[in-house]
Amino acid sequence: MDIDLKKYNPPFLVHSDIFRTAHLIRKKLIQDHKQQQILHAHLSNLENYFGTDNLIFPTFNYDFIKSKVFDVKNSESQVGVLTNYVLKLVNYNRTNTPVFSFSVNKKMSSLYSNTPYGKESVFDKLFKDNGTIIFYGTGINSCTYLHYVESQYGPPPYRYDKTFYGKVVTNGTSKKSFVSFHARPFGCGLDYDWNALEQSLKDEGAILTLERNLFAVKAKDLSELWGEKIRKNASSILSIECKSEIEKKLNKLGRRFIVSDFE
Repeated sequence: MDIDLKKYNPPFLVHSDIFRTAHLIRKKLIQDHKQQQILHAHLSNLENYFGTDNLIFPTFNYDFIKSKVFDVKNSESQVGVLTNYVLKLVNYNRTNTPVFSFSVNKKMSSLYSNTPYGKESVFDKLFKDNGTIIFYGTGINSCTYLHYVESQYGPPPYRYDKTFYGKVVTNGTSKKSFVSFHARPFGCGLDYDWNALEQSLKDEGAILTLERNLFAVKAKDLSELWGEKIRKNASSILSIECKSEIEKKLNKLGRRFIVSDFE
């Protein structure tokens, strides 16, 4: 890859799907390669182009919502095989925020707030440091940074705030913890108009195509362009299928959703 990243700053938050980026490492693999070699090749590929000290990987695990337990070391990532590989590496630390944890290089701080879409979160660091989101085989619909933008320009009326309590296990030691974020309304088919959101980035030249199935977007561009859409009409970013129904509910209530509206 011949990548020009002069305008794209670290840290680099990587959303990954290695099945759609297999072509990027094929020449680096020997015949009859094993999974560990494949994963190592993908990570080496990312580190070569974006820097070994600059990568952040989502390692989300949603079990805390029901089990009330998040084991920083042993709760697997539910967002891709590459992220589970990174979890086992000694030069990465996992943040201890339940549900929305990340693996960060040890040279970065791994201490962030328990409001993953708000201030002092990983997404907030990405914004303040003028960082970049890398879509390594994934589409724009993997972009959980959107929920941070919703908080910047919100809170979103079509979601409600909820706090989940439980415990976090770190090196065998358990302590009480929680996570708070604006949740998807229970039983409501809420989704986003990802095609329109992606087109808004393309229209402004905010997407840097690096290779087939690999592109980058600056976090601040996402905040500015998607935030402007939210500022004008929050529900404009919702899918056509759910927008009308959501707006009907909100108009009837005359306020933002709260937990008791759905649970």
